[in-house]
Amino acid sequence: RRSLGSEGKERDVQWQRAVALLEEACRQRVEPDVVCFSAAISSCEKGRQWQGALALLASMMKYGPHPNTISFNATMKACTSAEGLLWQKAVALLEDMGTMKVQ
Repeated sequence: RRSLGSEGKERDVQWQRAVALLEEACRQRVEPDVVCFSAAISSCEKGRQWQGALALLASMMKYGPHPNTISFNATMKACTSAEGLLWQKAVALLEDMGTMKVQ
């Protein structure tokens, strides 16, 4: 049985692993698809790494692949679970979804 402390450590390891795998794929000149990016964003969200989630989504919006509903939802969830006023960023992302006609 895991303790609450070990669950938090596991979340930290998982998001770091997911981002590292995505970075390695890029270094190897493999173009990660939207599923890979969304999985990394979801890992950041679960690891409470809203900055990482926002950075990955921004990269998708700038360079591709085109983000989907899952990408945006995981990023918005990361923002709303963060301390501070990041709910405003989540609302802005929702507006971006509409502008980009994300489905």
